[in-house]
Amino acid sequence: MNFLKISIIAITSLSILSCSQHKKRITNITDYQNYMTDNSGTTDLQKCDETLNFWQARSEKDGGITEQLMLGGLYAKRFKVSGNIHNLLYSDSLLKSVLENHNNLVSVYHSLAANAITQHQFKSAKTFTEKAIQIGEKKSASMLMLADINLELGDLYGAKRILKDFKNKNSYAWLIREAKVKDHEGNLDSAIVYMEKALARVKGNDDLSSWTKTNLGDFYGHAGRIKESYQCYLDVLAKNPHDKYALKQIAWIAFSHDHDTKAAKEIITYLLNQQGIPDYYLLLAHIAKFEHDEVEASKNTKQFVALTAQAEYGEMYNKYLVNLHTNDLNNGEIALAIAQREIQNRPTPQSYDLLAWSYLNLGENEKALQIAKEHVEQQCFEPDAIYHLGMIFKANNQDEKGNAYLKEALQSEFELGPLVSQTIQKQLNRKG
Repeated sequence: MNFLKISIIAITSLSILSCSQHKKRITNITDYQNYMTDNSGTTDLQKCDETLNFWQARSEKDGGITEQLMLGGLYAKRFKVSGNIHNLLYSDSLLKSVLENHNNLVSVYHSLAANAITQHQFKSAKTFTEKAIQIGEKKSASMLMLADINLELGDLYGAKRILKDFKNKNSYAWLIREAKVKDHEGNLDSAIVYMEKALARVKGNDDLSSWTKTNLGDFYGHAGRIKESYQCYLDVLAKNPHDKYALKQIAWIAFSHDHDTKAAKEIITYLLNQQGIPDYYLLLAHIAKFEHDEVEASKNTKQFVALTAQAEYGEMYNKYLVNLHTNDLNNGEIALAIAQREIQNRPTPQSYDLLAWSYLNLGENEKALQIAKEHVEQQCFEPDAIYHLGMIFKANNQDEKGNAYLKEALQSEFELGPLVSQTIQKQLNRKG
């Protein structure tokens, strides 16, 4: 996304619409169809299960700390591969059982913190990390993890302070976090530069290279460099044909940029058969709504809501649930309750955006504006927050400022998706 100051935005809605109608197609099924088969060798899940079975057998025989630690890590890995949330919860239970007799193992606190971050339990993650810092071993790694958590909790100053004190500012670990900070500050160009530098540091490490390149692909997408983003995901798949995230992002490009709903649905349906996580149902619902298939949209939305309502998922999908309950399900009070919980979990500008958006959709326009001005404006640069700011200002009869924010949001139409982009276009074209 190009974060232009409102005062210099001079793009008319007509020119934006004209550009969007003449996009050159980016995705091509011949580029990725080989990654939508199960014929490329042993899958990551099969490999993971083979290793799990080995260590499970050892655990049943010896039952030592080494076996518990290995199994804890492997179940966390299995969650990433399978999407089965119970794997992550079992990983937690194994790691916590180790702490009952060995409460000075920094690696265990790191693993528990990583699991907590995945579950959006950021305050717990901070507690685990602080305990690791107190022990003193691997302090640099602990501090960098704390920087990650501070960002998630909205403590940008705390994260920047840690990175400023870090000695090796050419290390991979520092560079990827500096990229995150720049992204949080709305300086996407700098974020890309730092992530590109990080990628150059790990070209010999396939796992780190793939992780970095998917993040770089995301940044390119945010910046409107869609072709480069697409190439990043293809590069990742060339190294790891089972990388589901890269394939999912290609589906988003097919949908949001190319408007090829058929290709997008084929990819997502394939992924859903491999990994039954809620995310795929949400994307299928978006696609169906874009196709004006309300029956299919409703079916997939209900499936997403039902899955994420399971206690095991905790607060992991709050952002998406707030938007669903406000935009699609007309459950304003439910959305408000979720947004308020999110503020308790992570009082970030993005969480306050959800709160302001919930109040707006309940008709409490002035309250939404107050929250947005105090906690969101000039503090959160995510496209959906910019879009919400536009709608909130317009709802409070500040059309000039509202339209400026909506035009800025429309610069990120790829990231927002065609449904929101259409809504913005209607607002900008509306008279009076």
